[in-house]
Amino acid sequence: MVPMIVRTGKLKHLEIGGNLLHDLLEFNPYYGGRQVLITGKMGTGKTTLLSKLGENDLAKGAYVIWRGRTADGFHYFKDWESRVRILHHKNDQIRVFISKFGHNKSLEVTERLEMVSYSSVSDLIRKVKKEVINVVFEPTFFTISKDFMVYLYSKARIKLSEADRKGAQFGTLMWFEFHQQLLERLDSEWWTVLYDEIDDLFPSNSSGILWHLIRWAQLTFKDFRKSLISMFGTAHNYSDIDHRIFEKIPTKIYLAGAKVPKNSLLYKNAIQSIERGQAKIEWDNKYGEISKLSPYPVPKERLIVRKVWTAEIPDIGYALVDFVAELTKTIEDYGKQKAYDLLEKWRREGMVDRNKYYYLKGLIKNAPDI
Repeated sequence: MVPMIVRTGKLKHLEIGGNLLHDLLEFNPYYGGRQVLITGKMGTGKTTLLSKLGENDLAKGAYVIWRGRTADGFHYFKDWESRVRILHHKNDQIRVFISKFGHNKSLEVTERLEMVSYSSVSDLIRKVKKEVINVVFEPTFFTISKDFMVYLYSKARIKLSEADRKGAQFGTLMWFEFHQQLLERLDSEWWTVLYDEIDDLFPSNSSGILWHLIRWAQLTFKDFRKSLISMFGTAHNYSDIDHRIFEKIPTKIYLAGAKVPKNSLLYKNAIQSIERGQAKIEWDNKYGEISKLSPYPVPKERLIVRKVWTAEIPDIGYALVDFVAELTKTIEDYGKQKAYDLLEKWRREGMVDRNKYYYLKGLIKNAPDI
């Protein structure tokens, strides 16, 4: 009789971690799109691991999108100059530079890369290609479309006025409309979106329109899974991200220096023993350890991206929904009197007209006491 091997302790954690990582890397309609957050202190390999997850999905035939940033890491991809495709708004000029560490000069490599411009979110989605890494730069300024306004009101009762729509011009707002259009696409292809520093989109201290959009976003993650959309992101700490989003991300990968949230299955000090090339993974009410995460070669150069807006600068105002969100947060944090004081300050500074002032004063008066 062959004796049964009982795995306990570290061996058991390695077995569970290996199985969870295997399932995470597979394209399984049962799991559908995967949402993963990678946390850890600076230099522990978050961007490297994010790149590897993208490489895995690229090899399996997914559309892979990497959100471009000024201090970027898409040169972590193997043979990146021949495989990266830059997509930028038609009103933005993009230039890419490489600077070797320890040197006081940089080399422009813009002409070595394929550059494609887009005019709208739908145009962007049409221009994304397979078999390449689509590095997408959000516009310097972005105006939410009227179609997305209608969608937000019908799905989440988020009502934006025309002034709200034109007043909020943050480029990061594009990604929310991008998610909505991905959810409503007609194909059944796999899509993967990679966000290095995902807290740029879902910051913990959001307000105004962004606060409302995050409220809508956290309701849609279940539909990401069904729509075969994977979203992988990195952050230094889970507290950098809006708690509504963090709580909806089912899979957490902790690298060295990460902090463990209170409701985690892992005990508080579980991360302290993690070394480079190791990680803890938590998913599907299980947790385990991943070892031998082979790192990419350490980059010998820094990647710098310069983005210049070439059109007129839009007239950016402070929208009514921003005033409402800030007063709501003030009431929650400090009480009604502080909200009244803030509203009076806005009136004295001419930030709100007579109609807005009385509307907001009524909003404070009718708010529940906390």
